[in-house]
Amino acid sequence: MNMKKYLSILELLELGAKHINFHPDVVCGNVKVSYRCGKDGKEGYGVFNLNDKVIVEVGVYDYVDGFRNGVARVKKDSKWGIINEQGDEVHNVVYDFISKFYERDYDTIEFRRGNNHFKASVSNPTTLLPYDHYYKTDTYWVRNL
Repeated sequence: MNMKKYLSILELLELGAKHINFHPDVVCGNVKVSYRCGKDGKEGYGVFNLNDKVIVEVGVYDYVDGFRNGVARVKKDSKWGIINEQGDEVHNVVYDFISKFYERDYDTIEFRRGNNHFKASVSNPTTLLPYDHYYKTDTYWVRNL
């Protein structure tokens, strides 16, 4: 009986595999976001160019979202930030919330850190502006400046 042997992740890495892909890549322009096993055996998200050159090593961030207009949301230790296609942090990973801007038709990214709300244009995400934010309580709307 001919049985097929499956290799473990560590065996594949020992054989020279640089990254092992667990999920389909999300290609966004000139980069792709991928969930893989890195060369150190650690699983996580990474960012690669279309030739598979590493831009952001696997595992640097807990989560990397899709890119839009050259930027993407990243998450590390329950905080959010924004990176560009070169892997540089446009906004440090310090925010409690950043809107999921790449799936929406809105032109604004919303940032929240504690009780402070900011917005940025999707076309110019580096400049944060105060955000007039209304939210609803059980009985009325409140404006958060």
